[in-house]
Amino acid sequence: MRAALLSVFAALAANTASAVPATTQTEPPAARPRLKCESGPLERYFGDVQWYVYACDDSASLVFYTGPKRPAGLEFYFIIFPKDGTYKLHGEGVGDKAFTRPAFEALSAMTADQFRALHAEALAVGRAGSAAS
Repeated sequence: MRAALLSVFAALAANTASAVPATTQTEPPAARPRLKCESGPLERYFGDVQWYVYACDDSASLVFYTGPKRPAGLEFYFIIFPKDGTYKLHGEGVGDKAFTRPAFEALSAMTADQFRALHAEALAVGRAGSAAS
C-alpha cells in the first residue's frame, strides 16, 4: 500500500513540479524524468496529525503525507520543490482544513536551509521499505 501511495505522490509531484506554460517547456512531456520520492520516512507531527516525510531523487524536493495516526477522513499530501531560486509548497487532499493548517503554516515558515536539512535527514533514513526487504 505504501509503495502504491508513493508512486501516486511521485507522479503528482512530477506533474506539479514541472507544470509550466507550454511555451516555456523545452522537453516533450514524455522526455521529462519522473520524480521518485522514496527515501524515508521521517515521522513529524503538526498539530495532532502524523505526517510521513520522504526525500525525492532530485536532491531537493520533499513529500509530506498523512500517516496512519490522523483523523478519520483526512487524506492529504504536501510537496515542497525548488523553483526559480525558492521553494514552492503545493498540497492536495481531502479532509478538514483545520487539521492540515498547522502543517501548512509550519512548512510555509521553513527556510531553504531547513528544507535541505530535512531532505538530508530523510536520505539518511534510506529508501522506503529497504529495511523491510
